[in-house]
Amino acid sequence: MLKDFQFFVIFLSFTLTLYWLFLYIINKKSFKIDPKLKEYPFFSILVPAFNEEKTIGLCIESLLKIDYPKNKVNIILINDASTDSTLKIMKSFKDSRIKILDLKKNTGWKSAALKKGLKLVSSKTDLLTILDADSVVSKNIARVVAGYFSDKKVGAVATRYLPLNSSNLLERFQYIEYLFSVMWRRLLWFVKSMYVSPGVFATYDYNVFKKVGGFSKDSIVEDLEIAFRINKAGYDIAYTSSTPSFTRVPSTIKEYISQRTRWQRGFIRTVLDYKNMLFDKRLGNYGLIFLPIVTFSTFLMITTSLLFLYKVLDKVFEFFKGIYKLYLIGFDVSTVLDFSNIHFDLKSWLYERYLYSDAFTYLFLISFLLTVIILVLIFKIFKEPLKPRILDYFAYIIIYLPLYSLLWLKNITVELLFKDKGLEWKKKN
Repeated sequence: MLKDFQFFVIFLSFTLTLYWLFLYIINKKSFKIDPKLKEYPFFSILVPAFNEEKTIGLCIESLLKIDYPKNKVNIILINDASTDSTLKIMKSFKDSRIKILDLKKNTGWKSAALKKGLKLVSSKTDLLTILDADSVVSKNIARVVAGYFSDKKVGAVATRYLPLNSSNLLERFQYIEYLFSVMWRRLLWFVKSMYVSPGVFATYDYNVFKKVGGFSKDSIVEDLEIAFRINKAGYDIAYTSSTPSFTRVPSTIKEYISQRTRWQRGFIRTVLDYKNMLFDKRLGNYGLIFLPIVTFSTFLMITTSLLFLYKVLDKVFEFFKGIYKLYLIGFDVSTVLDFSNIHFDLKSWLYERYLYSDAFTYLFLISFLLTVIILVLIFKIFKEPLKPRILDYFAYIIIYLPLYSLLWLKNITVELLFKDKGLEWKKKN
């Protein structure tokens, strides 16, 4: 039964991965091409911040360096009752484009702080942008993003970003993870199936934003939830991969678990809230094919990683079991081995070891090979510096993905069985 299930997982994993590679091949020529900017729409950029003294200065500096007409940009800095120097740093910037909203009481929710900031949005606003205060954007980002809105079917644009910090192993794991997401999200745009608008210069057509009701006051992942509503309303979410921006990622296990718990449980809640969108042919590729694939891929990633973890633990158990047996006989191997009768047949060993192996071995080898191919493509396409060490990529597959899957499994269980337990993690992560 387990072997049959393993073959089933192999087939699905291999098929999906090949599909993404095929999608890249047929869109290769246009992969890095963005629509030309035809006009200059007015940007209102909201930057909510709570105790972001380490990064808010860099964030504001990058915004002020954006290559875009100054009279077409309005920057609204929202200090959500910070207790550090965030407000002081905000006030140190003297620029006519900047407005500061100083909230005396912490809202506890990013979406709540944004709702407060919306009151300062200019009446001239065409495009509404959300930027996390721990992020730094590229100089060309506004021009590139604005170009996509010449297509009136586009309701939002998401942008490429990578970790700002990548010194310790956890940060480098996230760097690798974000590299894959850049490739995947760009491919999703080609089939008009982007399902999220992350907060690193996520930009919305302001009329569409108001039409779908703005950010939900109840969602813990406002960028994901509003993306579902934008797609449901019949608009597309574009994704540009030619604007290299950066954002701070968790550097400690505690911080990482807190962030991913919010993301994962928020994803589960959003999918359940909008489950009627799954297989909805009225939504085209998004509802009929790719939303189910995105949802099922999560299950597939968890299953694949847990199978790998099971196999590793099984081999470790067998190893220590053998050590224990040797211990019982005082490590006297002569009592269990007769070296005079040992005959090594290389051909038989290769057949048994590799050609007649179990499903998991094939799964690991195929997955690893395809992962290497995709990574090579990513570095070739985006010319990213090889920040993580070579061994980090092995560790990412062998250590990070199985442990990440365990966190997914835990959050699925908690969300389905104890939905309201541990709500404190949804604040400020």
